Amino acid sequence: TGFNQEDSIIVSQAALDRGLFRSSISKSFKDEEKGIGSDVERFGIVPASAVGFRKADYSKVEEDGLPLVGQEMNNGDVIIGKKMQTNQLGADKKKRTTMVDHSTILSSAEPMQVGAVYISSNKDGARLVRVKMHTSRTPEIGDKFSSHHGQKGVIGIILRSVDMPYTSDGICPDIIINPHALPGRMTVGQLIESLLGKLCCLEGRIGNGTAFNDLHPTQVGVELQKYGFQSRGCETMYHGWT
Repeated sequence: TGFNQEDSIIVSQAALDRGLFRSSISKSFKDEEKGIGSDVERFGIVPASAVGFRKADYSKVEEDGLPLVGQEMNNGDVIIGKKMQTNQLGADKKKRTTMVDHSTILSSAEPMQVGAVYISSNKDGARLVRVKMHTSRTPEIGDKFSSHHGQKGVIGIILRSVDMPYTSDGICPDIIINPHALPGRMTVGQLIESLLGKLCCLEGRIGNGTAFNDLHPTQVGVELQKYGFQSRGCETMYHGWT
């Protein structure tokens, strides 16, 4: 199952739907009205006749050139509309007032939402705006994860919970790691942490599984047997498919 990368991991789709390892990505964009004399920049709607008008969606900004909070933006959308009025020499050697597009365009591989829009001023008194955007990212095949012990693995496949193995108690794991990765990478500490973690869950306490104490896995095994488990924490699991 999966793409069989070395040390790859299997993740439950149900766990991801509940928000496992979901992350929030934030980006902030700022711009200010620069310009001296006749070349002055202003936030607002940019006319299609402006010099430098690009193939972008200008419809998601309001009259002030700023988007509404909660607006969904995609790659290529204008997030800050800004135009500059300047005087340029025409073909007849006469000065003409022209509009130049100085808008900020979103460059993102995924849709983002406008979280906040701030309007302030800089030290020279010119208007300054900041648009804060965010998006949530759900883990997918190819994403890399690591445990405390530096045991790294890439998601090889995401399985529905009904296809995942389950214990006799009906407990379905969120993540399955490749057992061959542990001796190969010599992360024996992860085995001890898993064993002690199982006991801590049963007893409702915090344990210390680091190398800086005299804890021995055999002691943990004796305690686990009191709760009816196998001394090494092994359990029979049932295949979700069969």
